[in-house]
Amino acid sequence: MEKVLEILEKNVQWLVLALGAAFLGWVAYTFVVKPPATVILGRQPVIPADVDTTIHNGPAATLDRDIKDKKTPDFPTPDLVSSWRTHMETPFVGGQTDVAFNTQTSSKEINDTLQGPIKVHVASLPVLPKAISLTPITGLSVAQAPPPPPNADPNAAPAQPVAAPDPKDLLWATAGFTIPGKLLGQAMLAPLKGQALDPALYSSALLQVVLQRQKSIGVDANGNPIFPEGNKGVEQIPPLTIYKAILAQTPLPVDKDEKDDLAPKYNYLTWLQTHGELIATPAFYTVTAGTVWAPPQNPTLGQPTPATQPATAPADAPAAPAAPAAAPAPAAAPAGPKASAAGVSSLANASYSVIDPGQPAAPVFQGNPQGPPPAVANAPQGNGAPAAGGAVNPFAIQDDIQIWAHDETVKPGQSYRYRVIYKMKNPIFGVEKMADDKLVSQLSIASPPSDWSPAITVAETTKFWLAQIKRLDQPAAMDVAQWEHGAWTLKKNVPLSPGDAVPGTDLTLVDVRMADPKLQREKYVLLVSDTGDLKRHDLTGDVNDPDHQAILAQLAPAPAPGAAPPGPAPRNRPIPGRGPVGLPPR
Repeated sequence: MEKVLEILEKNVQWLVLALGAAFLGWVAYTFVVKPPATVILGRQPVIPADVDTTIHNGPAATLDRDIKDKKTPDFPTPDLVSSWRTHMETPFVGGQTDVAFNTQTSSKEINDTLQGPIKVHVASLPVLPKAISLTPITGLSVAQAPPPPPNADPNAAPAQPVAAPDPKDLLWATAGFTIPGKLLGQAMLAPLKGQALDPALYSSALLQVVLQRQKSIGVDANGNPIFPEGNKGVEQIPPLTIYKAILAQTPLPVDKDEKDDLAPKYNYLTWLQTHGELIATPAFYTVTAGTVWAPPQNPTLGQPTPATQPATAPADAPAAPAAPAAAPAPAAAPAGPKASAAGVSSLANASYSVIDPGQPAAPVFQGNPQGPPPAVANAPQGNGAPAAGGAVNPFAIQDDIQIWAHDETVKPGQSYRYRVIYKMKNPIFGVEKMADDKLVSQLSIASPPSDWSPAITVAETTKFWLAQIKRLDQPAAMDVAQWEHGAWTLKKNVPLSPGDAVPGTDLTLVDVRMADPKLQREKYVLLVSDTGDLKRHDLTGDVNDPDHQAILAQLAPAPAPGAAPPGPAPRNRPIPGRGPVGLPPR
């Protein structure tokens, strides 16, 4: 203690100076740095000199602007008429009401009648499962489009009869998919989290099917198509031409926010009740020749039967011409080269008209005594498809739903693969107080894209074969067959020199060569495509090609009576570097 007192006695002047400095600093902060007086306006401290300015530029300015605003406020009124109509048109059955998926009746109105105020709350929307891709089909056909629809106005003057459009050659592909019913039902019920709910308040429907495709960018060492990675080159495929006008009249509304106008959404649901098949399983053109269209095969649903389950076009769509009553059932597609596997009849079973330059036109030869396939009924609806209007009951669905979409924009010889995004009706759309307004006002739920389908290669509309190479300094002769109006037309011995394009293709002849000019053996030509791919055609392989021999056999004169029949055609010898038999190499 004595030491402490001794220290204080020796340093008392410094302690006094320190206390004085601290007091001086506090005075400077309080009266110089910090304002001496402040007022809190809103959440902001303001000195007295700035009070008037702050009030004038803030609350006073806002109040003055609102007083001068002459805009009429919006007082929304409830739609009592639609509610009344719904109750009048939907009778009570056993204490329940059969509420369609497009009703505008609010959940409160229904539940006040059935089971009291709503107690179920949904915090999220279903997450839809992917559709399962089936193997696409493709073909080369003569398609008959339906005639234009008649004038629906009963007071209009009778219109002149309009003939159906002429049949047209059509390359096409149809991609089929399966929506797994059990997974769809589980996904739909997941947001309820076990809460009990009247089924009338929780329904869905198939709203739209969006078909996408990728085009191959080449082939690998095994000849298999190569496709871009990820979403590069993905294209959205438009509907068939015969449906574009119908779909444009009532497009699927786009969800933006809870302030959307709901009228177009209800209109779409009303339209959907008579156009469910157009969305899920649209009918194809009537086929009068070439490849007969059939629905994509779904092993889980069994093989559809076109003769017994025809699907029809939508009610307001122009009807396709009916098939002849006595037409026999179409035969299965004949086995043959790659083109037949892709859905195109083999040349050996087609009709030909033959043109030989410098000679009179030859008559039409019928290679198939039965002629082209008859017109057949259009698309059957797959088992397990949604009910009329596309309605889906999430509480009862078990069967898979088969859907498909058509592509009439494919190009000859190209390889494609397909995927689909389908859209379902939000099961709580328009059901008030069951969820947030944003969820209740959202009409559609989109699925994730399906996995890519197996690749398909579209048939060529032009086939050609080397027919003759006499000398390297002379044009090579080619036989060129082209698909026109349901038949293959052959032009014989078309002369082609380096720089000439092969008719009907994107190939140009580059050079005529012989592997052994002295012995005149292994003659071939080199062709280049628009993309720079180099292809080789060998004379021996083309002459022995079965399709080439089949079409030339149609020109052979009939044997004399008693003459021995001609021997078998020589076997086709595989040529290194060539593609599948009967097709140009890739």
